[in-house]
Amino acid sequence: MRAVLDAIADGASSSPEVSAATQLDIGVVRAAMDQLVRLGRLEVTVLGRCSTGGCGTCPSGPGKNC
Repeated sequence: MRAVLDAIADGASSSPEVSAATQLDIGVVRAAMDQLVRLGRLEVTVLGRCSTGGCGTCPSGPGKNC
């Protein structure tokens, strides 16, 4: 779980990105993320459509998969 948290702190924002950053299997990453959510260490945010103001105003952060 530490590797998952570290990858997120370094900017990974999805389970595939965390998997790539940590070299952990996607199933392991998802299980770790689920546990971190249950523990209150992560919060799930569902993003809607792209912001009309462009990537600079995107709630996922500038340059994050826009």
